[in-house]
Amino acid sequence: METGQYETVDEYIDILERGDYIWFPGVESDDDLGRAYVDMCGGINEAVGQDRISEFFDADRYKDDIEYDERLYFAEENGIDVDDEDFPEDEFEEWVDAIVDDRAQNFADGDDGYFDYDALGSELSYDYTYTTDGAICFL
Repeated sequence: METGQYETVDEYIDILERGDYIWFPGVESDDDLGRAYVDMCGGINEAVGQDRISEFFDADRYKDDIEYDERLYFAEENGIDVDDEDFPEDEFEEWVDAIVDDRAQNFADGDDGYFDYDALGSELSYDYTYTTDGAICFL
């Protein structure tokens, strides 16, 4: 077990003996931990709260997913050839960034396709310790 949250191994043993922990078997990464925590809580909204849900929007993945189609739409809307060497990249980036920002601001529970479980797990891992068999949270 990785140590660092508590000073001595005896402190860990005391916690384990009292049962003041949550065990997530098979969890090996921050992404796994985020997913296991959301499952345990009963959903994204219950895990992070509605007021923080947009903090875990995976904007990079969303941008990657929409960029190609938006490039085509942007070109059509502006009457330009998508393959034109003078394609206005800066203007297009602003276009896509506005779409991503809007989606991030309106991100909601149930929209878990772009929920960043890794970011949640990373945040949680300050209170969790990874072992060779899973993750453990000391309460």
